[in-house]
Amino acid sequence: MNRVFISYSRRNKIFAERIARDLGDAGMEVWIDFRQIHGGEQWQDEIFRGIERSQIVVVCLSPDAVKSDWVQREVLTARQQEKFIIPVMAVDARRELEQVESLSWVQNLHFINFEGRYEEAFPELLLAIPGKRRLGIYDSVDPNNIPNPFKGLEAFQQTDAAFFFGRETLIDKCLHRLRQDRATRFLAVVGASGSGKSSLVRAGVLPALRAGKIRGSDTWRIIVFTPGSNPIEALSQRLAPLLEGQEADKLTKLFYESIDYLHPFVTRVLGDANPDAKMVMVIDQFEELFTRAGESDREIFMRLLHSAVTHKGGRISVIITMRADFFDRLSRYPSLAELFEQENMVIATEMTPAELLRAIEGPARAVGLSYDPPNLAQRILDDVVRQPGSLPLLQYALKELYMRRDGIKLTAKAYEDIGGVQRALARHAEDIYNDLNAAQQAIMRRVLLRLIEVSEIGEATRRRVDRADLTFRDVPAEAVEELIEILTSADTRLLITNFQIRPNSAQSAPTIMVDIGHEALIREWERFRAWVAEDKENLRLSSEILQSANDWASAKRDKAYLLTGNRLARAEIWLDEADATALQREFIQASIKENEERERLERERLERELDLRRRSQNRLRIALSFLAIGLLASLILSLIAVNAQARAFSAQKEAEDALRNVDEARAQAVLNELQARSLALASSADRALSDNLNEVAVLLAVSANEIADAPPQSQRILAEVAYSPGTRFLFDLESVSVLATAISPDGNLLAGGVGNAVIVWDANTGDELFRLSGTNLAGHTNRVRAIVFSPDGQKIASAGADGRIVIWDIATQTQFLRWDAHNGGANTLAYSPDDLFLLTGGEDRQIILWNSTTGELVQNYSGHSGAVNSLSFNNDGTLFASGSDDDRVGVWSLNDGFIKFLSGHSDDVLSVAFSPTAASRVLSSSIDNTIRLWDVVNTTSLIRTFEQHNDDVTGVAFFPDGRTFISISEDTSIILWDVNVTSPVKSFNDHEAPVFAIAISQDGQMMFSGADDGFARLLDLKNSEQTIVFSGHQSNDARLRTVVGVYGEDDLTVLSGSFDGTLRLWSVATGLTIQEFRGHTDSVFDVALSSDNTTALSGAGDDKVILWDVDTGTIQKELIGHANDVLAVAYLPDNLRAVSGDADGAIILWDLTTGEKIRQFGPKIGKDDVGHTDQIYDIAVSPDGTRILSASADQTLLLWDIETGESLGEYKGHGAGVRSVAFNPQGTLAVSGAENGGVFIWDVSDESLSARDRVIRRITGHDLAVMGVAFSPDGLNIASGGSDRRLSVWEVATGAEIRRYRITSTSTVNPSFRSVDFGKNGQSLLTGMTDATLREWRLLLNPQDLLAWTYTNRYVPIPTCAQREQFGLAPYCEDGVSEITPTPFVFPTQTPAPTLPSISVGGQAVINTTSNSTVRLRENPSLGGVILTSLQDGTVVDVIDGPVEEDGFVWWKIRIADNTEGWSAESNPSAGVQTLIPLE
Repeated sequence: MNRVFISYSRRNKIFAERIARDLGDAGMEVWIDFRQIHGGEQWQDEIFRGIERSQIVVVCLSPDAVKSDWVQREVLTARQQEKFIIPVMAVDARRELEQVESLSWVQNLHFINFEGRYEEAFPELLLAIPGKRRLGIYDSVDPNNIPNPFKGLEAFQQTDAAFFFGRETLIDKCLHRLRQDRATRFLAVVGASGSGKSSLVRAGVLPALRAGKIRGSDTWRIIVFTPGSNPIEALSQRLAPLLEGQEADKLTKLFYESIDYLHPFVTRVLGDANPDAKMVMVIDQFEELFTRAGESDREIFMRLLHSAVTHKGGRISVIITMRADFFDRLSRYPSLAELFEQENMVIATEMTPAELLRAIEGPARAVGLSYDPPNLAQRILDDVVRQPGSLPLLQYALKELYMRRDGIKLTAKAYEDIGGVQRALARHAEDIYNDLNAAQQAIMRRVLLRLIEVSEIGEATRRRVDRADLTFRDVPAEAVEELIEILTSADTRLLITNFQIRPNSAQSAPTIMVDIGHEALIREWERFRAWVAEDKENLRLSSEILQSANDWASAKRDKAYLLTGNRLARAEIWLDEADATALQREFIQASIKENEERERLERERLERELDLRRRSQNRLRIALSFLAIGLLASLILSLIAVNAQARAFSAQKEAEDALRNVDEARAQAVLNELQARSLALASSADRALSDNLNEVAVLLAVSANEIADAPPQSQRILAEVAYSPGTRFLFDLESVSVLATAISPDGNLLAGGVGNAVIVWDANTGDELFRLSGTNLAGHTNRVRAIVFSPDGQKIASAGADGRIVIWDIATQTQFLRWDAHNGGANTLAYSPDDLFLLTGGEDRQIILWNSTTGELVQNYSGHSGAVNSLSFNNDGTLFASGSDDDRVGVWSLNDGFIKFLSGHSDDVLSVAFSPTAASRVLSSSIDNTIRLWDVVNTTSLIRTFEQHNDDVTGVAFFPDGRTFISISEDTSIILWDVNVTSPVKSFNDHEAPVFAIAISQDGQMMFSGADDGFARLLDLKNSEQTIVFSGHQSNDARLRTVVGVYGEDDLTVLSGSFDGTLRLWSVATGLTIQEFRGHTDSVFDVALSSDNTTALSGAGDDKVILWDVDTGTIQKELIGHANDVLAVAYLPDNLRAVSGDADGAIILWDLTTGEKIRQFGPKIGKDDVGHTDQIYDIAVSPDGTRILSASADQTLLLWDIETGESLGEYKGHGAGVRSVAFNPQGTLAVSGAENGGVFIWDVSDESLSARDRVIRRITGHDLAVMGVAFSPDGLNIASGGSDRRLSVWEVATGAEIRRYRITSTSTVNPSFRSVDFGKNGQSLLTGMTDATLREWRLLLNPQDLLAWTYTNRYVPIPTCAQREQFGLAPYCEDGVSEITPTPFVFPTQTPAPTLPSISVGGQAVINTTSNSTVRLRENPSLGGVILTSLQDGTVVDVIDGPVEEDGFVWWKIRIADNTEGWSAESNPSAGVQTLIPLE
């Protein structure tokens, strides 16, 4: 049998994969790299061996393939070895072939055009392959190489004809219909879902036509397509490649202009064919015309179809497949319905027992398989016979049976193992679901429900969706992508994908369509059925809205198609809770906007009519009065003159208004254009960020926001881009390779090995500080290969290609020690954790231990048979690991020498790294493109292998947490990994050359990389969205982790309350506790600070409200009056009164001076009572202190008059419990958040407004309960945070989202938001979380402030000429040369932020402790110092000396009341407490 080698570009992998699969199914042996090359193999050698062992080379041509160096090498190698080369055109690449000299000869070969015509082209490829097997003939069977004859849930294709059995009668019936000379050349194959309609046509009818079963049919042209969302475009994409030079877009336009154009076009296509030749158009899944296409496109396509099959003398025949349950749709389209006459239809009925048995036995027999025992086939038949819709289940079970075959036998045991026909699919789906983690299971549900539609009668059916449309709010795109990869993998196949390649070279990437493998999955999998049942009404409404949205889109977004009335009201409610697609969301929001505009115009019209009536009445009264007094004629003439003058003045004014309107329109047009450009750039920035091109993303996002009046969406994307990890500084070293990098222990210095020198930079400013280099007597004489800072940060050691080791003194910038250490180059070095030793390795295969102070040799370690490339100590310095060119990792005892070698890599080991937290775990990376994690203590050493890089992995490094690590490669990428997961967490793709050096700071916040092209990058890895995390509340018990918090009036402090029953006051500057409040005996649910920061309020599960003294942390008053949990508290502006709400629905107004209850509001108990009927979740007080607004679980908000206790109004509409509420600073608006994710903005200024008019804006975006809302200090924005782990900032005026924040957590808990508060300066947000923390978030809502932060903290590239051209960044380059001097950014003037007083010698401080910490006075400033005494909370001390830094603490010398003097630490970071608080 001939072996076929597939040569292709990575961009066309999907196409090449399909060719390989279909050739394999046709009985050929196929070599394609991702199947034949395995981990550890040298892939380049394997490719050349693959070509050598193959007889035929199929070259998949595309512009990317022609430009690919590897495709060129493969094709030239095949030509030199005189292989039979068959070029197939995946995407038109003829122009590129002319330009690439090494492949220009390929133009002389006949190529097979697959572009847009795969189904037609593949048989041509089969005919072109010399010596191929005839399908269906298996004269000698290799049990290990038997092709799978069963298709599972996939439809049979033309290439599967040899395995298609049981439908012979229907095939003959279809051919009979096509033979008949009828006026209507139309055949509809109709059947129930799962009846095999597509397989009947594709694997039965079409191969018969190609085989000439109808006279002359072997010359007919056949195209196959599905309608999709634009059936005209789908048809054009299939037809355009049939005519030289025809562009699909132009053909689509011609069809829209004239449905009759199809006939002359087909005549031209068939111009060289036999006069009797036909064009057969196969339209598979015709029901998509009703479910996916818009109304206007649907009608045009139907008219085109009707004309095609009824045109007198026409040469077009149409075959469609359609589900029978769509028959009722035909009644709406009479011209289409008349085509479905009896003689034009074939019904795909249920298969008879005899046909089913042929379908079971025939494919097995065709490939040499047998059933064991022989009656197994009959047993399988008995399980499916007369079971409606069982055909896909049968095919799936047979496929699973094949996968578990015993040699050439399909066994009864395997059949029982899979659960038989009925249970195989459901069991398979359930197993896959159970193997997913909880997050993936949730995504799987959302994906599957997105891939179905529910009819008006509640029936669920599948629908194809563009893969790009499978996006979900608050689900990372990579997480969805990963799940789809799982569900579409070869061993899963719950979902299937197919692709569409537009026939023009501008878009070589295919459009991927995703579909459920078969509707049998919906019917048979119990969990899926339950999902559909639970959400059936929403899914049905979703289908209805999607169809309307498609109609609107196909009508070029004609306003006539927008929703109105009840349909719009239902859609708005649905949108609040639904997983809407982008199109659905756009459609509903456009409908809302248009409805609001209509209402506005209607109000204006009514006002004009009223005004006209008033004017008319006035004119009538004036006329009557003139008549009554009998004006003289002269007076009348005067009035006429005056009237004429007034008309002239009015005409002049109208002309001026018109001119002003023109100017305003022009200005608006300019503004619209600028905003469109800004949005386009922002969208490109968002895509670049998702592609991990961080620097390009920063460039585009900044450019989008430097356009005047950039829209809010552009600002949001800039914030997301700028706050993401990215390049802080770029160092251009003039094309000199950077082979080594290091970061000082304190994170303030960077060092790079550049040429023969070590360059040192300031990590905070990016400035070069000095260079360490010299002559043969001082420094290196060849390239520096490795550098490392000493553990104390005082020295730098460097190793060079000259074999020399140099230790440099940083303070004096001079050589401290130098010696020649290795014969040949010194490749690597490492300091021992105790700073006593320096370990080096080199090309001489030696590892040597040196005294780091004297340079004396301590010990030599031998054993490697290749150069030593990398060394790493474990965290206690007792072991070290080595990586060598001998493909092994060495494990050594510092004292006792060799322990063992770890084998597994298939090529040089370039890097090793010990875990900083696990003394026995080590990483290694190799030229074999892999990374391996080893346990060097246990006998089973290899833990896990990581494969993602496609070139040498040149380095690995652990982060301080020991859970994550980084890898670098010659493929130019940097990848972040989790040691427990083999798929990457994130990648950084900004380097454009092989990356050779990497270093990570000790706090894990910075990464310093160096590349072969002479560029080094300092990457800021911090989550810059968050400025500080306040940690200290109890976090061991998951039930007690919830925290709420508010800012102090000066933004210098924040107050928190926790379910652990305590409150804490924190310093914003340090993130440390400066006061702890204890007194509650149950969870604290809400807290508030007085405007003067002197007192605090808390409400708790012990039914109490407590008033606290902030300075001392003591209780001033306990407010007793509630009979249930106190869930909400708030001060009135005078700080003398407060309100609280409880779980019974009662609200109490308190006098804080006396602690007495002034008044109670609700609850509503009797029908005449006023108040809430369920628990109070939140209370807001108006800025003037006259009203309160309460939010309740009873789904309402109530507005109250504080002085009278009367209810001023009820605010309904959320449809769910209202969790949060806030007034704007003016007291005219309020915002509320509900349990269903809805956020409403209310007008609370006019109590006479109707319930409908009170809602100013509904904001959608949250999926779960909105637990906190807040207005910004200027009232222009609101913030919302919820249980869906989403924190957003919205513009009040437009409802546009201008910030969105994501949560990162180092714990196993996925925290969500519990409370939200704006800082008083409007520059930050404070959120209470469910992981026992408070978090502060950076806002910078002023665009100039955000740009200033970006320019300060991120490297903003100057656009290249290519980028200016690609993204439209003016000014453009002249002749490809940039002579543009960038305009420097002008930083806005910053107002210095207020600060808390600091500790100083001569001042006083107070001792601050919590229940978890103790303050001790020591004799010396050290943890080892003798303890003199313990200090009580609240003790006032004198500060007499300091500060001194020792043991990781800042120490101050203090004197206590009895004149005892000693040293005390300023803070206890592990407890999160500031232990010395300065007194003002």
